[in-house]
Amino acid sequence: MGAGPSAVAQARRRTHVLSLLITAAVTACQPTPKPKPHEAHAPEDASPPKNAPRSPHDLAGRPAPPFTVEAADREGTIVVPTSKVTLVMFFGGWSQGSSQCLTAVESLYERLGPKGLDVVAVGMDEEKAHAAEFARGRRAKYPIGWDPWGQRVAVQWAQNPYYPNTVFLLDRKGVVRFLHLGGKDGCQAGEPGVVDELEHLLGER
Repeated sequence: MGAGPSAVAQARRRTHVLSLLITAAVTACQPTPKPKPHEAHAPEDASPPKNAPRSPHDLAGRPAPPFTVEAADREGTIVVPTSKVTLVMFFGGWSQGSSQCLTAVESLYERLGPKGLDVVAVGMDEEKAHAAEFARGRRAKYPIGWDPWGQRVAVQWAQNPYYPNTVFLLDRKGVVRFLHLGGKDGCQAGEPGVVDELEHLLGER
């Protein structure tokens, strides 16, 4: 005799329940997926303005973006441009290239400062004290400014914490006449051509 309708229904229910139990057991044995970390992103107010340069090369031959920053190594503020030939750079205490750059710039300052060269280095460290300490450790005697994470000033010079150490050379009118690209692990401030360019600017009247 064949199974009646009630027997068939009961068999189907048992099969369904067994399937649910197997699924639950398999799910319980699987490791719980770890949540993905949030991607690092700059705050909204750190987004480059529409008129901000995309590359340091965009500043070549143009008036340097003026700025006033809090001094990291002394009281007061630092203003750029000045009416003097000026070397401007942005650095970060986490960058090996910044260590080389600050040392090379100090050599330029010792050599050409008596001839009228101004130097301004702006630290992009989160803490002002860290920027000052890092610069002092490289015997920097020129003014050190502070722009935390490069959110206010550095962005106007196409600089950011992940690609610091570009060297900008300004003439007495505040125009970016020469620049040398940097990078997290490099700096061209010590190249012989930089001295020649500064000597040329200092000789202009």
